[in-house]
Amino acid sequence: METIYTISFYGSKSNFRAFIRKESRNVAEGRKWFDKKAPEWGWEEMISLTKLNDINSGFVVNGELMIVAEVETFEAVSTSQVAAVRDDSEWTLLGYYSSSEEDKDDVTVVVKGFHVLDSQVNQVKEIFEKHPDLATNLVLKNQNLKNVYMGFLLDLIKTLSKLPKELTEEDLNFADSTLSDLTNAGFMLDWLRLKLNRALEKQIACDAG
Repeated sequence: METIYTISFYGSKSNFRAFIRKESRNVAEGRKWFDKKAPEWGWEEMISLTKLNDINSGFVVNGELMIVAEVETFEAVSTSQVAAVRDDSEWTLLGYYSSSEEDKDDVTVVVKGFHVLDSQVNQVKEIFEKHPDLATNLVLKNQNLKNVYMGFLLDLIKTLSKLPKELTEEDLNFADSTLSDLTNAGFMLDWLRLKLNRALEKQIACDAG
């Protein structure tokens, strides 16, 4: 079944995705930060109850309506920072804190304008060395949103690093959707698109074999 409506919320710690399935290719999408002060964010009138209950609409099958919710949790990115400890024009070591005890020991490094965890520094540095134009056309201005998108990029690279036989249809759908979001945000990712296309070809070959 195809997705007809998709609601996506991107926050500092997770990506929430909910959708109603039926045989259609019409898609509505949006992005919002999780915020306890604005719990009503979303679409109040996504689809009318009349249309949902219409026996000819295709939503209700055998008296049942399928609503799917997917939550992907990413590494935490705190929103407050203390004074810079070191700044050498490219790297700035920052200590982050929040009201959560588990966040107080987080150490984040700024790489090319992105705040990444210390454990991710080498990988992000290598990505920029191989693809210096990666964020040249980036349209994102909000720092927290930039950090989250970098998390998406790292997750995408991890997914596409799997062996062809290990990749599932869900993995490839996630990769295609994430790659489109990152590209729309301004990331230069032709090299990842090529990698995804090759992964698709290899999976088709594996399935055929």
